[in-house]
Amino acid sequence: MADFCGGILEARRNISLSTRQAIIAKQCEILLDAFSKVGIIALVDEETGYQYERERNELQKQLQKVLGLYVLEKPKKWQKIFP
Repeated sequence: MADFCGGILEARRNISLSTRQAIIAKQCEILLDAFSKVGIIALVDEETGYQYERERNELQKQLQKVLGLYVLEKPKKWQKIFP
């Protein structure tokens, strides 16, 4: 997902996007921002050993908080199939 978003943002830097493509590029910015914030949390947790103390799905909760629940609500039905 991060590579896809990076590709979309690279395209936006180099070509003129359609209106729909520009919306997707904005969504990619939001995703990459959220990924970076949660990634920093994960790195700090690993450096301090906190990853053994936090709840199992704490990073997922942080991602939901950053992105907003609407993004991650739909995939919930698939989590049972693809944990």
